[in-house]
Amino acid sequence: MNGTFPFMQEANTKLSKNSGPYHMGSARESANSISTGLTVNRLLRVFRNSRSLAGLTLCFGLGKAVFPRPMSHHVIVKGAFKMAIHLPRNGPRNACYFVDWRWQLPLLLCWLSAGCAPSTGPQPTNAGGGKKVASATSQGHAESATDEWAVIYMEEQPVGTIHTQARETTESGRTLVRTRSTTKMTLQRMGQLTEVLQVQESVETEEGELVRFRSEMKNGTAALVIRGQVAGDHLVSVVEPSTGTKPNPILWKSTYRGFFGPDQIMRANPMQPGESRVLEVLFPGLTSVQVVETRLTALDFEETKVASGTKRLLKVTSTLDLAGQAVQSSLWIDDAGVQWKAEIPGVGVVLRVDEKPAPQQNGAPAVDLSQSSFVPLARKVERVHETRRIEYQVRLKTNDPAKAFHHDTRQQVVAVDKNTARVTVDASAGKAPLDDRETPPEDADRSENSLIQSQDPLIQRMASQVAASEADPWRIATALESHVRRSMRRADFSTAFASAAEVAKTLRGDCSEHAVLLTALCRARSIPARVATGLVYVSLGNRPGFGFHMWTEVWIQDRWLPLDATIGRGGIGCGHLKLTHSNLSSGAEVSAILSVLPVLRQVQIEIREVVY
Repeated sequence: MNGTFPFMQEANTKLSKNSGPYHMGSARESANSISTGLTVNRLLRVFRNSRSLAGLTLCFGLGKAVFPRPMSHHVIVKGAFKMAIHLPRNGPRNACYFVDWRWQLPLLLCWLSAGCAPSTGPQPTNAGGGKKVASATSQGHAESATDEWAVIYMEEQPVGTIHTQARETTESGRTLVRTRSTTKMTLQRMGQLTEVLQVQESVETEEGELVRFRSEMKNGTAALVIRGQVAGDHLVSVVEPSTGTKPNPILWKSTYRGFFGPDQIMRANPMQPGESRVLEVLFPGLTSVQVVETRLTALDFEETKVASGTKRLLKVTSTLDLAGQAVQSSLWIDDAGVQWKAEIPGVGVVLRVDEKPAPQQNGAPAVDLSQSSFVPLARKVERVHETRRIEYQVRLKTNDPAKAFHHDTRQQVVAVDKNTARVTVDASAGKAPLDDRETPPEDADRSENSLIQSQDPLIQRMASQVAASEADPWRIATALESHVRRSMRRADFSTAFASAAEVAKTLRGDCSEHAVLLTALCRARSIPARVATGLVYVSLGNRPGFGFHMWTEVWIQDRWLPLDATIGRGGIGCGHLKLTHSNLSSGAEVSAILSVLPVLRQVQIEIREVVY
């Protein structure tokens, strides 16, 4: 199997460059072209005498496409990426739909809390548990489908799968295409299995325009679902379970694409070496969706390792502009635009396979993120949470630590060179002059959202019972910190990221669960609060080092002060290195998760000075 439909092979030949009047024009040529939308029926008439009718009909993307002479007229399509989708009725099941960022978010959730304090021992996992996810298409008759698989690797070990199905349906006499992708991953953290499920579905017209979508993220017993549909010129969505607040509608343009837009467009119009494209696509977070810009740059063909051996493929760099951060990855595609491989540096690799993976490929407990994310230190720090000041020297292999690490009153970051910075953490900064970069709380630091349900009855009751007669905000906050520390029954690493309401019920979780619960309790007592992400000093066995971590910050008088409910000491010393903070409102949770990317698997930390 070569990974392409017969139509794609034939169409690619007809529209290959340097083939006379049938060539694909450049982006510059397309700038002067005419923008035209095409329906499937018109496209089928183009190839009426061709065997391509049994294949996948996807036309066109950026660049100029001129049809061969059997047509009665020529049609030119330009850079709005208008396209038509038609699925084969009995075609081969090898159309590739995996996209580089689809599996990234759930994996980073696990990385984020990999440095939390170790548990007492391995815990059982509910493999394969959970209810079946409802389809984004609740009605209609299925007519044809494609089915594809990809395997996710970390450290050359399979840790999960991506299963994508595309199906043509009819609703009220209208032909629609429903695409559903299911990502499953099984990893270890501190000896416990963590299972993450992400399901994304979209329903689109034959021209590729989004009708509605559904996105679900489930880890452990917790699940968050986002549903949405295009209504006029807006994309309207809701989050389940609801907190009474809805994500803001998104002004929707006809040129925007859904979750699977990059895959569809690359197959519709395969990229050529030296070509660049900019797409605007829908990106799913935990509690919201947003339109993000994706920049694709085709480099050159090269021999690269894939699941079936080695193939000569076109390497494409992808840069996703997400939450103010450039998320970079690499794709390898064939001359029909089919993706065979995707890689995110420091995170993992996805390889396309021609059939459902064997059971042993569906997760690899041998990969333990607590080991993979551990940053070793050359020296041990005694009583690290009692320190008053620690000076660190931080080095990143490729990124700038002066940009990756947060600078504020408590944590001063000074660049040494483009890959090295001196980070000084001062635990006594609560009384120091304010840094100019300190920002007062926003409304979102006070109000509830889908992850911080501060108005939840159980959270309200829990918050009101702690330091009930106290009026001082700092004393209330530290009492709540101590309460969370005592109330959490045990460290549970089987859930990567649960909401505060879920944690209040189960009283189980790791550092992220401690952080969201404390944040919600503080807001319930009218104390502005947010979460911070970064690294924390830990001992893995007898080895000192740092691991990724999440804690809480509260606004007291004129500044943000840190609390960590996993240790419950009424504040923290200098063993925390902050990357960023977030109020976890709709869309803001993504920045907290992505903050680990610049330092993941490339940070080196040296302790220069310790003051008690």
